[in-house]
Amino acid sequence: MKKLGSILFITILLLLTVSGLFRGQVSAASTKSTIQILLEVKEKLYQIKVTILDESGEPIEGAKVTLYSEPITKYTDENGVVVFENVSPGEHRIVVEHEGQIGEQKVVLSGQVETFDFRVKLELANPFNRRNVIAIIGILVSIVGFLLVLVFRMRRRG
Repeated sequence: MKKLGSILFITILLLLTVSGLFRGQVSAASTKSTIQILLEVKEKLYQIKVTILDESGEPIEGAKVTLYSEPITKYTDENGVVVFENVSPGEHRIVVEHEGQIGEQKVVLSGQVETFDFRVKLELANPFNRRNVIAIIGILVSIVGFLLVLVFRMRRRG
């Protein structure tokens, strides 16, 4: 009779667990055995709302906004706003590009807050900070230097 009571108790716990009445970890113990049921706890997801402004503080429509670590790209609406839904916790990077302007914001999502609201102000990007521009300038300087050497050698001979 004790065995039947234990089996009935375990069956009721299993039914309650499956129906979603219990969350987390549930244990049921009898005199001879222990059954442990582990339920998956869903990771908390966040919403990121980004407002993009120009140098004068006006919203920018159509700016490209990329959320990195996943990466997801969206474009701002007429109010300069873009919203990323269901973003996992942790460190992310938001990069904004629009007509030669660039902005970047690092974000750490954690805690009880569900919506993070950021304002990113775009500034004109310095083209000389880009690697490809520096490489092209280096190549052009090398070519000009080589041509100058050739011109001086030709003048000495001629």
